[in-house]
Amino acid sequence: MTEAIAIAADDVQARTVAETMLGLITDDGHVEVAQAELARLTGLSARTLRRALDRLREAHWISVVREATPNAPARYDLTDLADVAQAVGLKPRREETTAVSTTGTGVLSAEVAADPIGAVQPGQRWLIDPTLLQAGSNIRGDLRVGPEFVETIAGLGVLKDIDVYPTLTGLVVLDGHRRHRAAIEAGLETVPVRIVDVAGELERIGLQLTENDAHEHTSAVDRARAINQLVLMGLPAAELRKRGVKASEATLARRVANASQEVAELGESVNLGLDDLAKIAEAEADLPEDIAGMVVEEIREAPGKIDHFLERARDEARRRALYEDEVLDLRQQGFTVIRREDFEEGFPKTNQYLWNLVDEYDNTVEPHDNCPGNAAYVSVIGSGDYMRAQTCFVCMDYASHGHFTREDRARTTQEVDRAATIEANRQAAQEGEVRRTWIKDVLFKRPLPKDTALLEMPVIYNQAQVSDASQAKGRALVDFDAMGFGLTMSAAQAAKARLAWCIGVLEGGMGRDYWRSRNGERFDSLVQLYLRTLEHWGYPLGEGEEAFCEKVEAAPAIITWGPRAGEVH
Repeated sequence: MTEAIAIAADDVQARTVAETMLGLITDDGHVEVAQAELARLTGLSARTLRRALDRLREAHWISVVREATPNAPARYDLTDLADVAQAVGLKPRREETTAVSTTGTGVLSAEVAADPIGAVQPGQRWLIDPTLLQAGSNIRGDLRVGPEFVETIAGLGVLKDIDVYPTLTGLVVLDGHRRHRAAIEAGLETVPVRIVDVAGELERIGLQLTENDAHEHTSAVDRARAINQLVLMGLPAAELRKRGVKASEATLARRVANASQEVAELGESVNLGLDDLAKIAEAEADLPEDIAGMVVEEIREAPGKIDHFLERARDEARRRALYEDEVLDLRQQGFTVIRREDFEEGFPKTNQYLWNLVDEYDNTVEPHDNCPGNAAYVSVIGSGDYMRAQTCFVCMDYASHGHFTREDRARTTQEVDRAATIEANRQAAQEGEVRRTWIKDVLFKRPLPKDTALLEMPVIYNQAQVSDASQAKGRALVDFDAMGFGLTMSAAQAAKARLAWCIGVLEGGMGRDYWRSRNGERFDSLVQLYLRTLEHWGYPLGEGEEAFCEKVEAAPAIITWGPRAGEVH
């Protein structure tokens, strides 16, 4: 059972929520209330209210009997809280009903607005304080109520009736959400309303979705939420299609609709489509909170590099998980686990690897369990499927424990270069995965660019620079064999197969360390031509790919094909 937290005496927010809910409690000890209404009663913002409710749940003061749905508010059990309320100094808070001026038969009172069933009929028109109306749901998250619109409403009033429908908890706005919001901001005392028969939630959302799509007022986030609501309500696929919803959008919409507010705000601020938002939402659900927050900010700064940022974030999450699992295993075995930085601060002067230590008789110091300096640190090496945790066993302040090094040595630039090489190789492998995915999922799924021959001819001319084995490996990376095994069905398919063959030659020759220029200047020029061509076709280069191109472009150009191939010009 989860240990309960304590609600401090100075936790005013949590206690305010608890006292307000006690004021709403029914005979069975339950409270059924929407968070929007609870926020109004407590005066707390939606986010602050959610956090206060979480603390009350963790303290076991309240429990959730039924989660909120699109058609009903959440239901809470306050039985335990009611039993201890007096002991912890809680007093139920009940809202005092204040009468609204009812001069003139056309003005609805606050009492009728709060309990309209039977008191109003469809077709009637009334005047009412706009703050007494419940906003209801609208698939458009941003109503775009600007200062100019509010000024117009303040000067002229609401000229067109706001359609509302009666419920057990009050009058709810069906149509006229912008006018309602603007009237409240303008401080109007009354607005005209028309009582209507409410359509089913499903029909209402579907109608709003169709109308807003037609007027291009719906953002990707709003559209996703609307589609998800329709799916949850059981609308068949055929009916979804009638409302302009593609079959593939339902799954994407569910991910986006359930994403955090940060992702929703990102979609609005940089105008991302449903596909990209779904990628981010899926990653957010899988990634640790800090990494997810970091990648959202990176995408906000450079939305064109979404795939690169997400791949790097997933890579970082995998690295962290491997690291934490290995550290936990070592600690369970009794090892003192330190950070690599802690070890390197004293390496090699005071800290050393066990394999480089001997005792006074030149014998190895292992086993080393009883030494006070015994420790270990964990590194994560490799990338993608080849990522793994590596443990290094060390001795801290080895000389004070009677150990000696096999040789006097210092940290060299070679070790620093090795760390840089490992990092660069990891980055190149990471970017290669994104690049090849883009080629298969984007480039080969659309008509080819007209200038593919400008890449193909140099590759065909220089293919001998790459071994047959490497070429075969490269073609496998871009799924060349899946393109008909040499049996082309059309000229377009043949052109794609030819381009895939050329790309396979380059991918096979590059490897993860192409940035080291191990294949010579001519091959470097081919790779630079390849990357810049992909960029010209719409692929966003990664940081390592861009740096390699700039390095090659800073050197004299090498002719890559024709009678003068290999010459510098």
